[in-house]
Parts: sequence; C-alpha cells; structure tokens
Amino acid sequence: MQQGKESGSTAQQWHISPVHSGGGLYHLVNVNSGKRLDVANASTENGANVQQWKANNFGAQEWLVERHLDVPGRVTLVSYISGLLLEVANGSAEEGANVQQWEDTDSPGQWWELEPVDE
Repeated sequence: MQQGKESGSTAQQWHISPVHSGGGLYHLVNVNSGKRLDVANASTENGANVQQWKANNFGAQEWLVERHLDVPGRVTLVSYISGLLLEVANGSAEEGANVQQWEDTDSPGQWWELEPVDE
C-alpha cells in the first residue's frame, strides 16, 4: 500500500467497524474495494507491507485504534497479529511512499488522523 495526495476518491476512504460488539478491535474496510486493511502474509516483522485483502477471520486484518494523547486528533493503528504500528516508511511525505508496519517509534509517520466523510 502507498500514500497519495488527498483526492476525495473512495479509494482513500475507509469504514471502521468493530470486529466484535463491545470489543476494542476493528476492521478497516476500503470504501472503493470492500476489502480490509491486512498485514501481508500475517507477518510479525518490522517492515512488512500492508495491503487490501478479502475478508477473512484472521488477526492480520484486526486493528487497535489508540488515541495519541500527546497529539490531539491523531491515532495510532496497531496490528493485532504483530503488535506493530501502521506507518509511512521512513516518515516520508512523498507521494507513493510505502505504508508498512513497524515498532512504535512515537513519530509522526505513525500518527493518523481520522476524518468523517459525507456519504
């Protein structure tokens, strides 16, 4: 997966839905494809890519959404399967930069802003 400039496209929009009612884990489902955010090959390694993948009942598609207390309005997305955070590789601001999982470095490349979208 890679980052791109904001376009308003449904390819950049995600539904966040609970895995289980009352639980703290979520599926992130792409509005355009209907596929879930998934850690490739259920990897537990730093640098593993994330991708869109058809729904399954495996932890590689489950994410913990944690508020970032030091940066209001931002969250970190933690993979259930690995405990690693979703990040833009090397904190890059470039279009096309890889999105992967990595250990917590408490850096802006791991901080995400969730914005509601009118449907």
